[in-house]
Amino acid sequence: MDRYTERLVQGHPGPEAKLTLAAGILLCLGAVGVAVYGIISGSMIALAGLPVLVLGIYVAFYSRQLFSVEFEYLITNGDIEVSKIIAKKSRKVVREIRAEDIKKMAPLAKDSVRNDVDRTDKKRVFDYTAGDRGDYYVAYESLKGTECLYILDLEGESLQLMKDVLKSAFEK
Repeated sequence: MDRYTERLVQGHPGPEAKLTLAAGILLCLGAVGVAVYGIISGSMIALAGLPVLVLGIYVAFYSRQLFSVEFEYLITNGDIEVSKIIAKKSRKVVREIRAEDIKKMAPLAKDSVRNDVDRTDKKRVFDYTAGDRGDYYVAYESLKGTECLYILDLEGESLQLMKDVLKSAFEK
């Protein structure tokens, strides 16, 4: 019988959210600048700023959705599927971690683990949390010669399932 649990956690927005918001603001400012120039010069160019202003407002409001991020962990027999959910509308699987590939799982609160996360010279770190460095756990996996560290927000049933599956690889 398969052991299964799922967990939904708050996430942090990626750089695309901030870039999209900045693009929307720049479009709005550019449209206002064109409109002011057109009014001052008395030409019809002021009307050209209207579609750009509408586009800028649309892009700015669209970017607000990108700031609402959640991560869903589906854990089946220790295999972890991480999905990114944006604005409760769009869901995309961003990572699948197999239990047999996890070399170690340890709490982020340990100094050695925190040191591993901060030193990323030969490691890739993936943060699937709210980013405030709470009571998180780090899963270590080696992919094609590169060590990958996954920061996960596990607690309750999901944490117990990982402890049961990764008996020897789970550190306290």
